[in-house]
Amino acid sequence: MKQEQYQDAADGRKKDAESIRLENGTLFEEIRKFIEQHKTCALAAGHGDFIQCTPIDYSFREGRFWMFSEDEQKFNGLKHNKNVSIAIYDEYKGFGQLNGMQINGMAEVVMPFSDEYNFHARKKGIEIEVLKKLPFVMHLIKVKPTHIDYLCSGFHYMQQIFA
Repeated sequence: MKQEQYQDAADGRKKDAESIRLENGTLFEEIRKFIEQHKTCALAAGHGDFIQCTPIDYSFREGRFWMFSEDEQKFNGLKHNKNVSIAIYDEYKGFGQLNGMQINGMAEVVMPFSDEYNFHARKKGIEIEVLKKLPFVMHLIKVKPTHIDYLCSGFHYMQQIFA
């Protein structure tokens, strides 16, 4: 593909112009419901030529994603770059039945066994003493969404930007 063809493919103005828009409050409610109906996402983190995309369980509270993980590969990316991307989606059932979300955000690793860490472990149903006995540290990743693209065939393509 030539450079201008890549640019044409990346230019979403036509698709964006045809989109149905919801008021921000209604859209945010639809986004929140979709996020809360799911529990697994794909979390991508990287830097330079390195990228890691990991399927991971999450919780959504306080407008943030919370993920416990021991996988060291994603932390290689987070060490150098706090920008992450999250994908949440329904099983593919046909072109006219698409439902998925891409979230860009800023990640932070919460200090193990801090009050914030312990609070979210308890909310997740994880005993603190069990975490302390593990032969490795179970880290808690907090992601603050900065931008969400939500594709829903029911009301076409939309986006919501978080401040």
